[in-house]
Amino acid sequence: LMMSGLLGFLLGYSAIPALAVALLLQAVFLGFGGITAWGSNLLVAAIPALCCYHFFARPCQRAANSKHAFFYGAFAGAGGVLIGCALQGFVLHLSDSAAYGNAIIALIAGHLPIIVIEAVVLGSIASFLYQVRPELLLAPTRLPSLAEASCA
Repeated sequence: LMMSGLLGFLLGYSAIPALAVALLLQAVFLGFGGITAWGSNLLVAAIPALCCYHFFARPCQRAANSKHAFFYGAFAGAGGVLIGCALQGFVLHLSDSAAYGNAIIALIAGHLPIIVIEAVVLGSIASFLYQVRPELLLAPTRLPSLAEASCA
């Protein structure tokens, strides 16, 4: 699962450095993507996270009940994967559209089950947090004060 929607949903703009570090560690230690693709991978993961933050996290903070929170979370999960697939397809298209045409179709088709799974997972997380710890949904918009930061 990509979970870029979850990162944007819970971290807001702080998702960018979190994704940067995670992708750098994956490239260095696991060889995933490599160092040369780090910037592309960061954009493909960070842009969906920020879109999910702006379009779904803020309305979820003002949700009337946990069912509405579930739907905002589900849309964020599905939207994050869809936007990520679209960006990855665009990056592949910039490389060589003739060679990667079938790969773009396979990329989108292969992510259809992931879209459904991620929508259910993120919707459930949003609904759960709305019921148990709704202040966590406010985390991206609330910066800690200096006293709070020094106590941590």
